[in-house]
Amino acid sequence: MGKLSGMPRLFNGRLKYLFLAPIVLLIGFMWFYQNTLAEIQRQDIAEKMAGKRMAIELISSAVNGLNHLEPDAVDYPEFINGMIDRIYDMDNTFVMQYDHKLSAVSKRTPAPGYMPAEPLRFPEFVGAVTRGESGEIELPYYGGPKTYPMYLYYKWVTYGEPPESRSLLVVGVVREGMAEPFMRLTTGVIVKSGITFLINMAFVVLLSHLGFIYASRRGKKWRSPL
Repeated sequence: MGKLSGMPRLFNGRLKYLFLAPIVLLIGFMWFYQNTLAEIQRQDIAEKMAGKRMAIELISSAVNGLNHLEPDAVDYPEFINGMIDRIYDMDNTFVMQYDHKLSAVSKRTPAPGYMPAEPLRFPEFVGAVTRGESGEIELPYYGGPKTYPMYLYYKWVTYGEPPESRSLLVVGVVREGMAEPFMRLTTGVIVKSGITFLINMAFVVLLSHLGFIYASRRGKKWRSPL
């Protein structure tokens, strides 16, 4: 028997697997997109956290400068509160001041339907700020029905004789609001990719079925007149 050619070769030969190529490309595209999106989110968080750390370092420098000039003329906790209130006004930002006993000095009111972000509920955070002067940590934030990552930077600021005359400053970002644009983009890509996948699968099934019908017809192939 001779080699298959034309339509029989397309339906029954190895060329039929070419119809799977769009599906393979689609899977590859989704993998690439997910990795790219994750990297963009990491860079976005890193840039925002860099700005928050810089703000805390500037507050620390201001406190140290005032302490050298007028050590007893300033209410430092109140001065710090006035400065971190400006940071608190930023979107998706958590910022707090604690005293040397880890009691809250700043007052924060969470939005309706949201739990207050309280890092002191986590033993790993308490252990970190007890052992170190500054650092970063990631904690869960229970924002309503969902849980989001919360990235924090903490630093002890001293303005007198320790341990009483120092404050713990904590600043961070919650990925809840930051994730919304990415979620909309991801949803659109998933929907379009899913539709494309189903269409390609339908073509593969249809062509395989046509190939089976073509192979099952014995003898000379013919078409009935219109």
